[in-house]
Amino acid sequence: MQLRFRTQAGFTLIEVLIAAAIVAMGMGLILQLFSSAASRQQQAARYSQLILAEKQIYQHISNLDIVAIKRGQGELEGFKYQWQAQANGNAYPLMDEGFVIKTLQLYDIQVVLNSAAVASRNLSWQQLISTWKD
Repeated sequence: MQLRFRTQAGFTLIEVLIAAAIVAMGMGLILQLFSSAASRQQQAARYSQLILAEKQIYQHISNLDIVAIKRGQGELEGFKYQWQAQANGNAYPLMDEGFVIKTLQLYDIQVVLNSAAVASRNLSWQQLISTWKD
């Protein structure tokens, strides 16, 4: 009697299950990477809006007469802010032929920026202001 060996013409159930598990793990990792990337992209967009708002608020306050106003508040693109300016030290006179024509004063400006999307932020800078003497 002669023995015949059967040649295998496919995959066993175990091989198919192992391959499916490996593919499922790979897909899970890829989905996790995409969701993480999307979350970081949204966060980057929020911070980009915040930086743009900070720049516009800085320009707006820098163009105000902070010597007369000293404090204020406003809203810009969903960001609410309050600001105040305080004189820092003494005013320095600028003289021409013995007469004071202008004074220079350094001001500290503080801004508190609030938004629902981003935690409260504090901004501050110093600005040198010259005023004409009456």
